[in-house]
Amino acid sequence: MIAVFLAIAPSTKGYAGPEAKRGNGDKSIASSARPLPELRSTGSLAAQYCEAARDTIAEARYEQQAAQLERLAKQADERLELLKKQSAELKEWVAKRDEFIAAATKHLVAIFGAMRPESASEQMVRLDVSTAASILSRLDVRAASAILNDMPPEKAARLTSVIAGSARKDNQEKP
Repeated sequence: MIAVFLAIAPSTKGYAGPEAKRGNGDKSIASSARPLPELRSTGSLAAQYCEAARDTIAEARYEQQAAQLERLAKQADERLELLKKQSAELKEWVAKRDEFIAAATKHLVAIFGAMRPESASEQMVRLDVSTAASILSRLDVRAASAILNDMPPEKAARLTSVIAGSARKDNQEKP
């Protein structure tokens, strides 16, 4: 409050303090009083307040931003942990699915290998191309050739090209 009063005072030069107003004739005290230093006046009272409070406000803003950054970092860490858990769970499900597909494919290969070629070719025509090609490539050569022989020529050609393309990719991947 005193700083505001002093900032408002237009000039403090020659101010002798409250003793000079008493008028008790004691000139020695009034004359020995030091004048107060002149305050720098930069404008309105609001501007002076803003200048005086600037550092405190900046420090409070910094602390608030630091606290917000800590909260955001904590939230990011929690989300990262959740994503890691979900990723591990997903990898587990993919591994189970791959095991199932491998087991199912082995069983399908055994089933198609035991079937008569005419029946196997009828069933393979109804399968999608990649599944049929996968089964044919794992069958015994004699059984696969008999099944392809009993298929319609267009379907047999398509399966043969898929199997050949797969073999070509495998050979290119191995240096």
